[in-house]
Amino acid sequence: MKYTIKRLLGFVGKYRYPAILTIICMIGEVIFEVLIPKYMALLIDNGIGLGDTGYVYRMGGVMTDGLIDSYCYGLRIGFTVEIDRGTAALGAKVHGVGKAEWFRREARAAGAEIWFGAVAAGLEKSSGSVSKVIVAFADGSCGSVAVKCAVDATGNADLAAMAGEPTEFIDAAELSLQGAGSTAKVLGRSYMNTDCGFVDDTDAEDLMNFTLRARQSMGAYAWDQSQIVNSRERRRMHGVAYITPQDVIMNRTYPDVFARARSNFDTHGQTVGGQFFIEAPHAEKPITVNLPYRCILPKNTDGLLVIGLGMSAHRDAMPILRMQPDVQNQGFAAGTAAAMAVAAGVPPRAIDVGALQRKLIAKGILDDSVLSMKDSFPLSDETLARAAATLDDGYRGLAELLTDPARAVPLLKRNTGLPSAHVLAMLGDGSKAPQLAEAVATSKWDGGWNYRGMDQFGRSVSWVDSYLIALGRARAKCAVRPLLEKIAALPAGGEYSHFRAVALCAEGVGCREAVPALAALLAKPGVGGHAQRPVMEAGVAPIPEYAYWQCGNRGMADRERSDCLKELCIARALFNLGDSPDRAGERALRRYAADPRRAYANHAKKVLEAKCR
Repeated sequence: MKYTIKRLLGFVGKYRYPAILTIICMIGEVIFEVLIPKYMALLIDNGIGLGDTGYVYRMGGVMTDGLIDSYCYGLRIGFTVEIDRGTAALGAKVHGVGKAEWFRREARAAGAEIWFGAVAAGLEKSSGSVSKVIVAFADGSCGSVAVKCAVDATGNADLAAMAGEPTEFIDAAELSLQGAGSTAKVLGRSYMNTDCGFVDDTDAEDLMNFTLRARQSMGAYAWDQSQIVNSRERRRMHGVAYITPQDVIMNRTYPDVFARARSNFDTHGQTVGGQFFIEAPHAEKPITVNLPYRCILPKNTDGLLVIGLGMSAHRDAMPILRMQPDVQNQGFAAGTAAAMAVAAGVPPRAIDVGALQRKLIAKGILDDSVLSMKDSFPLSDETLARAAATLDDGYRGLAELLTDPARAVPLLKRNTGLPSAHVLAMLGDGSKAPQLAEAVATSKWDGGWNYRGMDQFGRSVSWVDSYLIALGRARAKCAVRPLLEKIAALPAGGEYSHFRAVALCAEGVGCREAVPALAALLAKPGVGGHAQRPVMEAGVAPIPEYAYWQCGNRGMADRERSDCLKELCIARALFNLGDSPDRAGERALRRYAADPRRAYANHAKKVLEAKCR
C-alpha cells in the first residue's frame, strides 16, 4: 500500500519521551512477516519519522500530554499557523487535547501509520547509511524497519547516538542542566509548567524516579500526572555544523538556512560558556536566529536527520532554539528534506538546498532573503580589530572576539585593561593573568548566585566568580594565593556560584595546595550530606513545595539543587586534586553515585571513572 507525503514530521511536537517513540511510517510499502514467535520484520520501502509520543498514546509530547500547551516565544509562521488554525477549529476546551487530536487526524488523512508503544532499540547501517531501525513493542514482539531516510525527532539524538555519532550531555566536567518538570493534571486546566529537578533523559531509571518523586509530592489538587517528563536539555548530536552562543548573539547568516528560531535566554539554570561568564544572557527582548541545514546532519551517517533538542548546538544556545512554534516548523522542514532525498535517491546531505528553501518559502517558514544569504563568519580582520580596541570599555565587542579566539588572542595581548586580561584568561591565555589575580586578591566576595530554575535570567556568576573561573581556564599559578584566601573567606552558607568558582579554579590550576581548605569547606555544617539514599532504603524523598502548587509556572527544589551542586563541585575538585587523607571527596562522590536522582549519580560516576582511567 502506497503512502503519500502531505504532512511529514511537523506534528511530532517539541519534545519526546526518551527512547519511547511514535513510529510514523511514510512514503513506502509495509509488509508484515512473522519470522519466529514474538519477532516481526517490518519492511518499509522509503522513510520513517521517529517522534516522541509512543509512550503516552497521544501525539505532541510536552505540548499536549506534557501540559505546556501555550507558546512562550517562537515564530508563529508557516506550518505552525496551519497547526494552530486546525486546532482552533476543533474547539477543544483543553487546548492540548485538541492539538493532539489534530495531529492524529492530519497524520491519518495523509496516509501515515502511527505506532504507539514502540521503542527504538537500535539501528543498522549499510555503506554508512541508516538502513534499518530496530523496534520493539509492549507485547514482546520486535523487528526492523527498512528505511531510506529517518528523521530523529526524539529530542535526545537517540538514533544519532545509536549510529555512533559524537554526542554531548552529562560529563565529568561539571553538572550543568536546564531544569525539568513533571506536572500535575488538574481537570479543566490546559497549561501547567514546572521546573523541579534535573533529569538524565538517557537513563530510564532516572525518568522513573523523577516521575514517581513528583507524583508523591503533589497535593490533593492533582487529578493525575502528565505521562511525559518536561525536560529542556537533553543529549545533543555534534553534527556537520554546531551552533554556538556567538552564532546566536551575532545573528549569524548561512547559505543553507532551513529554519529560524526566536526567544530570549530563559536559561533554567546556570550557563557554562565564556560568553555568559562575562556578559549577561539577553533576557529583556527576544532575538531571532538562523538555523543552518547542516546542524541537523550527522557528521558520518547518511540517511538521517536530527531535529529539536537533539540538534547540533551548544547547550547555552538551546534556550533560543527550543520554542514550540519553531520546532514545529523545523519538523516540517526536516520532513520535506527527507522526502526530497528519497525522491531524488540521494542522501539528505546531497539534496538541492535551494530547492528545499523555495519549498519552505512557499510554506511561509522562510522568506526570500535566505536565497541570497552567505555565511557571515569568519568576521573580517577589521571587525575583530575594532572589537579588540573597544573591549576595555565595558567589554564592548566581546561576542565578536569570541567568534574566533585564535585571531582574538594576539589582538587582546596589545591591550592593558582588566577586561582584556579577563577575556584572555577565559580563552586559556594566561599572559595577563597576574593582573586578573590581583583583582581577585583585592576584592571581597561579591553578591553570588544560588541555583534558580524557573525564570532564570541574567548571569549565574558574580564578577569575582568569573575572574576565578577564567584563571582556572588559563591554568594560572599566580591564582593560588588569592584562591586560597577566597576559600578561607567562604562561609558554609555562601552562594553556590562562589563554591562553583573556587572548585573550577582549583581544578583548572591543579592547585593541590587547596586540598586542605576544600576539605575543610566540605566538612562545614550544611555543606555536605545532601545525597539521597536509594528509594528501596529510604523511600521517596518529597519535593515540599509541590504540595502547595496548583497552576501556572512554578519553580521548585531550587534550594535542593543549590545544596547538592555545592557539595558535588567541592567533592569533585577535592577528588581530582588528589583528595584529603580521609578521602572525603571520593566518599561524597560515591554517595552521589548511588543517588536515585540519576542525573547527579551519572555525573558522579563519570568523575570517578575519569580519575580511574
